[in-house]
Amino acid sequence: MKPQQFTPFSLSRWIFDSFWGWLLGIIVILILSSLLDSIGIENLQFYVGIGVITGMSFAQYRHIRRYFHFNISWMIWSILSFSMPFVLIDGIKHYGLYSFSQNPLMLCVILATFTVSLTQYLLLKKSMPYPWSWCIFSIIGWSLAGIATLALEYTPSLTHNNMIVFIINVILILSGGIFIGIFTGLAARKILTTTDNNTFDKF
Repeated sequence: MKPQQFTPFSLSRWIFDSFWGWLLGIIVILILSSLLDSIGIENLQFYVGIGVITGMSFAQYRHIRRYFHFNISWMIWSILSFSMPFVLIDGIKHYGLYSFSQNPLMLCVILATFTVSLTQYLLLKKSMPYPWSWCIFSIIGWSLAGIATLALEYTPSLTHNNMIVFIINVILILSGGIFIGIFTGLAARKILTTTDNNTFDKF
């Protein structure tokens, strides 16, 4: 099935929406963290996965529904697939099956990157021919976002100037949505160019 478009695809708009989707995800993380702390639930990381993917999948859904005619299932499957590794590893830690002393958040991010990229690829495959570019570009974008986020641990060792560390941290935090936006946007544009009725806005 070929998607019917009523407005041209804009890569810059996709990137901008991914940026605010990332910010929305950070807000959701802060809200969930506060709620969990208020009821005495600590040392879990599942809310990080739920927060970030909720914001990003919502931003993507606003475009996906227009160009690929997906319903809210895009958000639901994205949230489930991305959050699953976080929930699984939290469960393993909670029941003492394994300690994951070597940065479990990094493992969660790596697994979630692959699960969400593959899940979204399978969703797109139902209506688009050979959307492999989405799977590959999504993995790249999420990986860069994960690296930028995990790099926050090491910025204090770069300099003793707290202001410079703060600026670097802000840049790293905000860059996640841009990385994902650029690469998934390029994938979406590549997929859409396989159809006969698409035109595109330039930057």
